[in-house]
Amino acid sequence: MTGETALSQGDSFPDLDALSELARTQPKITVDDPRVVTRVEHDQFGNNFFRRFVELEKSFYDEALTPPSDESKIMQGLYQRCPELCTELFILIAAKQPYDKLREAYIDYTVLERSEKVPVGSAQALNEAVDHPRGIEAIGMYYWDAINPLLSAAYSELAASGIDPLELTK
Repeated sequence: MTGETALSQGDSFPDLDALSELARTQPKITVDDPRVVTRVEHDQFGNNFFRRFVELEKSFYDEALTPPSDESKIMQGLYQRCPELCTELFILIAAKQPYDKLREAYIDYTVLERSEKVPVGSAQALNEAVDHPRGIEAIGMYYWDAINPLLSAAYSELAASGIDPLELTK
């Protein structure tokens, strides 16, 4: 997340009912997951390492227009060695987009509430639409639980090939 949300970018803002329906239909961790009680936050493996896969997928479309960076070349090499792993990551990262949208909307609604542009409680209503004690974060935990092991495998693959994956997370 870059810190910019729909509100800060001036985009049109989806209505609460549509977002609530999206929240209701997303997969989430089970309510008996121990993290519900412990309130442990979800982890994102390798800091922003997942963004390298977003950039990798994009590079396949942009390569004719823009010469690949050194990082893109490294990631393309990983794709050549592990296409199934990379493809699965592409799919899961894309599937996580509704969570990203909901998380940004929650932040935006919080800001809009403070400026009295939406009724107080709108952000909480969106969070409650998930119908889970952890709210929107239960959706994020579901996706990160699926993505993190694959990111770890990709990280290990890069390290085994002599590349320092930490250089790709800066």
